[in-house]
Amino acid sequence: MNKIMISILVILGVSRSANVLCPFSKGSQEYGYIQVSKENKYFFAAVEAEEDPKTAPTFLLLQGGLGGSSVGLAMAEGPCFLSPVTGKPELSPYSWTQKANSIWVDAPGPSGFSEGPVEPDLNTVVNYMEKFVSQFFKDHPNFNTKVHIVGLSAAGSIAAMLGSAIVRHKLRIDFKGVMLSSPIIGPGAIARGCVTMAKSLLPPGKFDELL
Repeated sequence: MNKIMISILVILGVSRSANVLCPFSKGSQEYGYIQVSKENKYFFAAVEAEEDPKTAPTFLLLQGGLGGSSVGLAMAEGPCFLSPVTGKPELSPYSWTQKANSIWVDAPGPSGFSEGPVEPDLNTVVNYMEKFVSQFFKDHPNFNTKVHIVGLSAAGSIAAMLGSAIVRHKLRIDFKGVMLSSPIIGPGAIARGCVTMAKSLLPPGKFDELL
């Protein structure tokens, strides 16, 4: 288990008695599971914004990999980080949760703390995530404000497809858009990107000369 996941376990262990992820953050906090199929349940961590949570935007973040733990990224964007000196949680001055309601989801299964077998294909993952967001925002209407789905690296495809499903199926979500960071949309897109990048590395006209 890597250092990030150990840090998360320590924070959860320290905070569980108060049912919070960070004992110093002002926003309400929760972590738990949502059942998305008979065998799979996805783990999440959710933290309200410290400033005006009722009107603050909300992001739901999916880590890349596939298989990376989104909850592990809470060490970077979340309200607390584990001090390398004391080994205890400390308030982060760079937290996204200062201005935004935040949800981290370990998906697909069994990423991070999520449980269940690996899904057979990408469409199944998106279908499970659609069930997740439907249930989550039904249970947590306080987070249903200006929702953005964030996909990192290989989760870019999941975020884009989930955003499309939310719109097509008219889910009761105040959905505003998708944010992608260094996304992988598909093998074809990667191949085309390599050609474009290769062309840009050559002087003008050199590519055609080589052909």
